[in-house]
Amino acid sequence: MNFTFKHLPLKFENIAFVEREKNNGRIVTNKCGRDFLYYALSYYRPDLHNALRGNPVDIERQGLFGFLVPSWFVWTFLPFWKVPQYFTSLGLELLINNRGVKTFPQFVKAVLSKAHSADDALQIIENAVNDGAVSGIDVSIALGGLVDHVMFVYGYDGDNLYVLDTHQIKRLEYEKLTPEGNGRYLMRLPKSIIRSRWSRFNRVWIVRSLS
Repeated sequence: MNFTFKHLPLKFENIAFVEREKNNGRIVTNKCGRDFLYYALSYYRPDLHNALRGNPVDIERQGLFGFLVPSWFVWTFLPFWKVPQYFTSLGLELLINNRGVKTFPQFVKAVLSKAHSADDALQIIENAVNDGAVSGIDVSIALGGLVDHVMFVYGYDGDNLYVLDTHQIKRLEYEKLTPEGNGRYLMRLPKSIIRSRWSRFNRVWIVRSLS
């Protein structure tokens, strides 16, 4: 694909795309945080990503991020209880809403912290892309932000973010740029939609290399 926007120093053909798993033909829900962390891991540690067979389902089953719980139990944050220590062990720093996260209690506190303004969040994300660092944008889907969705940011232009997803959320006004049916979800997400959906519960995720 020919890109005219600013993006991470990662060639499109080298993106470790993955599609959300299904159960009895239906998309498994509430796995966006896991999938974001999968993309972050595959970006910084492709060697480890390959050793783990490049699959967020396998990573989850191995318990590398936390407990394997039913998807509707994600609100407990137990699927992420190992993430701070695991990422630190790999030389990666996790920040949520600009709060450094090195322990599980810090993770929970950061996830529940008050969001930046939408414009501040977008600026933080653009700065991260410019620096070659991973960022994730978390936007409201329903219930005033209590139901949300986080996506890996690949790049941006003046009006949009370009994000990686693992399926297409019908309730979110973004556009799939990759062909249908190939399991790749590069999406164009207008900044205007982010602003209109922004709530105090939304978050900016940053993963940086410490080396």
